[in-house]
Amino acid sequence: MRRPFVLLLVLAALPASPALAQQGTYNLFIAPMGEPFRAPVGKPYPSDQWFAKADANHDGAVTRDEFRADAVRFFKVLDVDGDGKIRDDEIVRYEKQMAPEIVANSFDTSNTQPVNASDDDNTLGKHTPLANVRQGAANFSFLGDPEPVRSADSDFNFKITPEEWQAAADRKFKLLDPNGTGALKYADLPLAPPQTAKINRQP
Repeated sequence: MRRPFVLLLVLAALPASPALAQQGTYNLFIAPMGEPFRAPVGKPYPSDQWFAKADANHDGAVTRDEFRADAVRFFKVLDVDGDGKIRDDEIVRYEKQMAPEIVANSFDTSNTQPVNASDDDNTLGKHTPLANVRQGAANFSFLGDPEPVRSADSDFNFKITPEEWQAAADRKFKLLDPNGTGALKYADLPLAPPQTAKINRQP
């Protein structure tokens, strides 16, 4: 019998953070590969910062190759010791120093139990009472990934290789390009939750 489904995202003990202290005065966007971008409230939502950075030739579209290149660039930022792998201490550094908001907006659901789940059900996550609650980076991004760096560790060995990182980048590009056009246009990208919330607040 399959073990009970566990959605594990453990809260980390966070030191005082200037970014957290400023919540309410800036908007945060977590790019598909996990890079944080911030902009003061009242300025354009910072997803445009990421798009402009990834659009290397500034033609108004991010191709698959540009998306991959942007992912490689951020991999090198995360790989602090330059050994060609993102190790667990570097992931923790990312979570505590670069994007502490994603941990502050997460909670431990390790006691969550599946409801009416069967052994042949490949979508056990949908049965948890908190399955539809956004956590972590999903509150600030196009995609529903709570921790977009750590989730690239496909074999769960607490280190991310360039191959794992590239595979994660390809998966995310495909999610953002469901029609297979090979290029992302900013106007066609989904809205991040803060953008949706702003629209819903408007009279």
